[in-house]
Amino acid sequence: LLVGKNSRIFSASMRVHRAFVAVLLIAAAISTSAQDDDDEDAAAPNVDSPDYKYITCMSVVKLKHQSSGFRLHSHEIPYGGGSRQQSVTGFADGGDSNSYFVVKGAHGKPCHRGAPIKNGQAIRLEHLNTHKNLHSHDHASPISRNHEVSCFGDNGDGDAMDNWIVEVIDKAESLWARGKQIRLKHQHTNYYLHSSANHKYGQPISGQIEISAVAKATADTVWTSAEGFYFSKT
Repeated sequence: LLVGKNSRIFSASMRVHRAFVAVLLIAAAISTSAQDDDDEDAAAPNVDSPDYKYITCMSVVKLKHQSSGFRLHSHEIPYGGGSRQQSVTGFADGGDSNSYFVVKGAHGKPCHRGAPIKNGQAIRLEHLNTHKNLHSHDHASPISRNHEVSCFGDNGDGDAMDNWIVEVIDKAESLWARGKQIRLKHQHTNYYLHSSANHKYGQPISGQIEISAVAKATADTVWTSAEGFYFSKT
């Protein structure tokens, strides 16, 4: 855990970064709206540039569950049981801002913006809108009774239970590349981030699906990066 002066500097840096991302989100919305009125042949940014091939620290991403197509999602609704922490779900709408997560270094280990994420590296994922980190523990999840996955912490500060290890499925890749399949393994429990379209919630989050963690890697523990704001590799 960073303390003293370094802690204040890191917290201030995160506030600046979040404000910067908020401006990007607004600009993207305005750009999309304006582009609807432009000719179809209007020039677009080269999102496939090699400079943006990899997921890097401080990038803001949405993670898509491979088998269901739902995005990893959170909101200011706590679980009714278990830990009673902020709930995490799968959400079908790719355009919802509550599916954005900031890629950060492991707890107590800063990660400089633009540093590529390596296969086997421990990271945290901070929910952009609520500033809580993706988290797990041995509480039972509401539907499947697997391990619960929640969002935890205050203003991006949590604990070591926020750490997830990136496992790139393509063994030829040493870095986490955009659009490539990965698994996220919880560093403390060794359980994998999981979902299933069969585990659907009712009210008040009808249509959303459960996110949990499971002991074995399966087809339902595969994720890919989707929409987001990516910083070039440094």
